[in-house]
Amino acid sequence: MQVPESGTFLASGARTTTQTQTDQTNRGHRGIKVVVDTTVFGSGSVTVTIQGKDETSGKYYTLLASAAIVSVSTTAYTVYPALPATANVSANDVLPATWRILATANNANTQTYSIGYVLLP
Repeated sequence: MQVPESGTFLASGARTTTQTQTDQTNRGHRGIKVVVDTTVFGSGSVTVTIQGKDETSGKYYTLLASAAIVSVSTTAYTVYPALPATANVSANDVLPATWRILATANNANTQTYSIGYVLLP
C-alpha cells in the first residue's frame, strides 16, 4: 500500500498577491487533500484552486476551486476518484501526473494564511 505524502505550499504569512506553486509531479497518488488555515483577514479574500496540467498543450485546467475565503477558518478541499462532488469543497476526479495549487488574492488587502497538502494513495 502506498503511503500518503504531505507537503507545504505556503507557510503561514501575510500576503497581498496571488501565489502560484511550481509544477508538482504525482508519483502514483490518486488524489489530494489541501488544507487552508487562515488566521488574519482584513477586508480581502483568497480563492484556492487545485489545477492539473495537460501534458500535450502545457495548459492548466481546474480540478477544484474554493469559494472565496473571507474569514478566519481551517478548511479542507479534496480531489479523489469516486468521492461525492460538492461544489467548492470536493471533486470526483483523479490527480494527474502534473499538478499545482494557486492562491488567488481577490484584492490587495493583507490576508494571513498557510496552505498544506496530503497526496492520497
